[in-house]
Amino acid sequence: RKAKEEKGTEMSIEDLTVNEKTRDIQRAGQMLELIPREYDLLVHLLKHQQQVLTRDQLLTAVWGFDYFGDTNVVDVYIRY
Repeated sequence: RKAKEEKGTEMSIEDLTVNEKTRDIQRAGQMLELIPREYDLLVHLLKHQQQVLTRDQLLTAVWGFDYFGDTNVVDVYIRY
């Protein structure tokens, strides 16, 4: 696995590149379209590589501190 590279607002790992400024996502040269929550989750995971994050940590960071619902939503979005 190639280490994360950060160039200003661009992050990449292996064949995945995310530009935070433009919100563009490319994988193997193909543009991807994600809904806002999927995008936020992906960016959070990229920023916290090499860290084990709990569902609660992901819920707080991506869905917000006041999220009230099933923690299973994290599993669903990870599968996406």
